Amino acid sequence: MLMGPADKQELELLELGYNPSAAYDVVDAITRREVDLAQQLAAEPKWQKRLDDIVDARALYWDLREDWDQAVSDVWPRIVTIDEFGLDRLRRILRGIPIVDIESTIRRANFSTGSHKWKKNDIHDSDFAGSAVTYCDVVWTEKHLQAQLHGHGLDRKYGTTVLSRPGELAAYLKQQSSV
Repeated sequence: MLMGPADKQELELLELGYNPSAAYDVVDAITRREVDLAQQLAAEPKWQKRLDDIVDARALYWDLREDWDQAVSDVWPRIVTIDEFGLDRLRRILRGIPIVDIESTIRRANFSTGSHKWKKNDIHDSDFAGSAVTYCDVVWTEKHLQAQLHGHGLDRKYGTTVLSRPGELAAYLKQQSSV
């Protein structure tokens, strides 16, 4: 199931409208977007001071746009500016949505170094981490992502053990089986 359809199933699914390239196109577009922002931040280092605001604005626009617009229009009968709404309130809302909080924190960490080279796998990692850290007790991932999750306290915040080595996972599972 995690690997996708078998070759013989794919032909049937293609006839029904299955389009695996659409998902690849989305990841490619997100990767290009992140590379573009990294280049803009490198060209204008003064924007690093506003990195939190930039990442939050992008999360609001790219991740929550339709839901946000509907939620706000349900509460206010007119358009409400960010100044009226309040940046602190907006930040609390964004940090209060676990998947958005986790993915945005990972993005901020990658952008903050100024040296991170964005790859498609970074998009998969942040998407995976957003869901896994939110819903799983233990997450096994590579060292870079583990360092980000641990370094920014996301493992503690969401009560998730984050491991990066097979031996750590084996020891964790052995300990859990003896409890």
